[in-house]
Amino acid sequence: MSDIYQAGVCNIAEPEIKHRKNTYGWGGVAISLALFTILSFLDLSPPYYIVLAIPVYTSAMGFLQAKEKFCVWYGMNGVKNMSDEVGETQEIIGEMNRQKDRQKASSIRQKAFIYTFIITAVLAIFGHLL
Repeated sequence: MSDIYQAGVCNIAEPEIKHRKNTYGWGGVAISLALFTILSFLDLSPPYYIVLAIPVYTSAMGFLQAKEKFCVWYGMNGVKNMSDEVGETQEIIGEMNRQKDRQKASSIRQKAFIYTFIITAVLAIFGHLL
């Protein structure tokens, strides 16, 4: 257990980081690419590509949480996991710490939303041109 909890900075250790990157980050990419291929093959108009937003957002959240070493759900719910087991949480002590974590979680969600909007728009335009 080499990672140390820091309010508003880091609330997950390496096993959780890898889980978010591999499961949500790369999983979202795989689903996005498969769905993009189907939409392009069907030659649908750009508004149909909005369905890509869900897996793109999932992917963005996974990669951002891994990069930031911070779980949004944990941050919003006042828990952390600095153990070697995925999903094993401990309660955050202190309202100031919980507030910092909520702010960090909100920041990550905002970044993921912006990335999702941009990536989905680009895919919709590009997919329609294929």
